[in-house]
Amino acid sequence: MATATKAKKKTVRIASGLKRARQDIKLNAANTALRSRFRTVIKNVQKAVDAGDKAKAAELFKTAQPIPRAGLPDDIAQAAVFLASDESSFVNGHDLVVDGAVTGGRNWSQQQQGYVAMRKAFDQGA
Repeated sequence: MATATKAKKKTVRIASGLKRARQDIKLNAANTALRSRFRTVIKNVQKAVDAGDKAKAAELFKTAQPIPRAGLPDDIAQAAVFLASDESSFVNGHDLVVDGAVTGGRNWSQQQQGYVAMRKAFDQGA
């Protein structure tokens, strides 16, 4: 249900952006795009914070996403400022995802480790 609602909002934003484009009105969004995998990380971070272990919370954030730091309110604010600025005058109907590359998948090093392990398994089987 949530996915359908998000898709509907995105479709309405794009259609509205197209409709209002000739009037120089832009409709864009800055989105954190938290997925269920990342929500689990956030729950674990909250547990660490509640236990008073801020170092563990920071480490959980670092390992949860390709950009090794927690997202800041300023990250979303800067995206919103960009979308509202003249620098984005040719951007309309866009959903700017600001999530530390979480929606892109696993960290590159984790992917590489998986590829290396798979290659070794294939080489041993050949």
